[in-house]
Amino acid sequence: MENNKTILIVDDDASIINIMSLILRNTGYNVSTNGNGDLHFLQDHIYPDLILLDNELGSKNGAEICRHLKDNPLTQHIPIMLVSATEGLAQISVHAGANDFLPKPFDVETLLLKVASLIGKGQP
Repeated sequence: MENNKTILIVDDDASIINIMSLILRNTGYNVSTNGNGDLHFLQDHIYPDLILLDNELGSKNGAEICRHLKDNPLTQHIPIMLVSATEGLAQISVHAGANDFLPKPFDVETLLLKVASLIGKGQP
């Protein structure tokens, strides 16, 4: 089930990246990953259809990255879901301008439902 939608996973935990990548690829999404919060894709102007962004990225803060992306006219259209075990994630997501949030640990069904609601179920 190929749907040509690309999801960028930004998380500093390799096991979370591996699990989310496996789930999303098995569902038919294209997946890119980033372990440190660098936004190199901005230089190439190749934008994902959705960003799953950890809030705690070592020395970087996902909410700040989210706010930066939402303030940029070139990237403000990209849906962003903060994914974290951070206390108060719902409020953090609102202040960061995120489109949604997903607390860790998460279940597969909730992840897939939220992803589908943000980018659709395979419409090009």
